[in-house]
Amino acid sequence: MVKNVALSTLLFLILALAYTLTLGGHLYSPDEEIVFRATESLATRGEFAVEPFVPVHFATRKTLPERADKREIPQYGIGQPIAAIPFYWVGNALAGMLPARTWNLLKTNMRAEYPMENPNASPDEQALGVARRFGCSFFNLFVTAFSGVALFGICRVLCGKALPSFLATLMWGLGSMAWPHARTFFTEPLAGLCLLLAVWGIAVALHAEKKRSWLFVLAGMAAGYACLVRVDSTVFLPALFLLATLGGWRRAVQEEAPQPANDVVEKTSEANSSDFPDVWELGPTPLPEAPVKKDAPDERLTFAQVILRAGLFTVPVMLAGAFLLYSNHKYYGSFFASGYSDQPEGIKFSTPVLAGLYGFFMSVGKGLFFFSPALIPAIWGIRPMLRNCRVFGAGILALFVMFLLVMSAWRNWPGGWCWGPRHIMQIHALLAVPVAFWMVERWDGFRRIAVTVLLIAGAGVQVFGCSQNFIEYYRIYFTDPRGQLTHPLYDVTTEQTPMRMFAIYPRDPATGKAILPQDKETGELILTGGLPPIVLPAPINDSIYIVQNSQWTRYAEMAQRGLHDFFWLHWIDS
Repeated sequence: MVKNVALSTLLFLILALAYTLTLGGHLYSPDEEIVFRATESLATRGEFAVEPFVPVHFATRKTLPERADKREIPQYGIGQPIAAIPFYWVGNALAGMLPARTWNLLKTNMRAEYPMENPNASPDEQALGVARRFGCSFFNLFVTAFSGVALFGICRVLCGKALPSFLATLMWGLGSMAWPHARTFFTEPLAGLCLLLAVWGIAVALHAEKKRSWLFVLAGMAAGYACLVRVDSTVFLPALFLLATLGGWRRAVQEEAPQPANDVVEKTSEANSSDFPDVWELGPTPLPEAPVKKDAPDERLTFAQVILRAGLFTVPVMLAGAFLLYSNHKYYGSFFASGYSDQPEGIKFSTPVLAGLYGFFMSVGKGLFFFSPALIPAIWGIRPMLRNCRVFGAGILALFVMFLLVMSAWRNWPGGWCWGPRHIMQIHALLAVPVAFWMVERWDGFRRIAVTVLLIAGAGVQVFGCSQNFIEYYRIYFTDPRGQLTHPLYDVTTEQTPMRMFAIYPRDPATGKAILPQDKETGELILTGGLPPIVLPAPINDSIYIVQNSQWTRYAEMAQRGLHDFFWLHWIDS
C-alpha cells in the first residue's frame, strides 16, 4: 500500500512538472473564456450567469424570462466553474504580487486573446483579468496529473503489477494529447478525470480483498459530476452501470487447481510469471477460490448484490440528473431544454459514422494515433486484457467504443482547431489499460525497446503540440483577409456549398482586406449574408485532410517565424 502511494505520488509529480515546464499561461478559445466567466461569476457573485459575447452571443443563451442585466447562461455545465473557483482565487492573489505593467506586458508577449481589450478598463483592471486567467490556466494541469494517478490505480488493480501500470500511465501522460490539453481550460480533461475516478472506484470495490460497497457510491458521484461538467458524459452511464453491477462476474469453469480470484490477470506461462521482478509485485496477492464445477453459477454474485450495487451507484447519478433537469427548467423554462438548444451548431448528429471514424483514426489532422503515438500498443493489448479480465475489460472497451461512435456522428466531430481529436479526449486515457496488459503479457527485449521509443517519440510530439497557440494558427492560416494562405479542398468561386457555409467577401483592391458589410447610418456590421472573420465558421476540413494545412506543417512554419507559446520564455522576455 505504501509503495503504491509512493508510485502514485511520483507519477503526479512527473506529470505536473512536465506540464508546468510547457505552461501556456493564458486561455485560448471563446469556449474557455465562457467557462472562465462562469467561474468568475460564481466566485464573485454566487451565480452562473455571465456577460455574453456581443453581438454574437457565442456559447451562451438568454434566460426565460430575460434578465434585466442582460447576462446569459453558459451552454457548458456548471461542474468545471465550481471546481475551478480555487484557481480563480489563486490568480486573484497573484495579481498583487507583480506590477500591473508586468501582467499587461505578459499578455502582449503571449499574444493572448483574453481578457479582450476594453478601452474603458484601467491598466490595473486589465492586469487583474490577465492574472485571474493565469491562475485558471493551471486548472487542467492539476486535473490531468490527478488523472494519471487514477489511471495508475485502474491499471494496478486490473493487471496486478505495478511496473506496467506505471509505464502505461507515463505513456499516456507524456506520450498522448493529454499533455497539450493540460494547458487549456477546456472541460474534457475534468470529464475524463471523473470517468477515471468512477472506473477506479468500481474496480477497487469489485477486486479488493475486502469488499468496499461504499466505493460504488463514490463511483456514482464521480459519474454524476461528469454529467455536470459535460452533458455528453451521459453516454458513459450505461456502460458504467453494467460495470458496477456485473463487472465482477466471471463464468465458472471446471478446474482441479485453485484459480486466481477477483478477475485479475492469470499467469499463463512460466515466462510471463517472471517477466517482472518481485519488487514490482506490490499489494496483496489475490486469494485462491475453491474449485467449481463447469457452468456452475458464480455464488459470489447474487441478485441481492446486483440490486445493492445498482442502487449505490445509481442514486448519486440520479441526484445529478435531477439537478440538471431543475437547472434547465429554471434557466430555459423546460426540463429538456439546454444551453445548446438555440446555438447555431445545435445538437445534431449529421456526420456519417464511418466518416467520423475515418477522421478519428486516419486523418492527418485529427487521427488519434498520430497525436498519441505512445498508445499504439493498445491495439495489441486488447486481446490479453479480454483474456485475463473478461467482463471488466469488455466494459472498458464498451465505454470507449460507445462514446467513440456517438462522437463520430456528431456534427462538429473534430472539436475545432486544438491539438488532436478533442471530442474523444475524455476517453482516450482508457487505452492505457490494454497497453498495461500488453506489457504484462510479455516483457521481452522488443517490447522494452518499443516502450522506450514510443515514449520518447510521443513526448516529442506533445512538446511540438505545446509549442504554438492553436488559435493563432487558425487566425494566421484560415481567417487572414489579406490573401490565401491555405490549400482549399474546394474552389470558392464555383462551389455553392462553401458560399452557404462560409462567409465570402470581396477584397479592397487597395489594401487587400475584406470589405465587411456595414449599416450606412450606424456603421455597425450587418451579420446577415456574412460574418466578420473573427466569427467565421471555420473551414476545418482544410486542416484535417491536407497535410500542408495541418498543424504538423504550419506549427513548424510558425516556429521559423519566431512564434512560440511557452509561458516561461514570455516571462523572460517580460
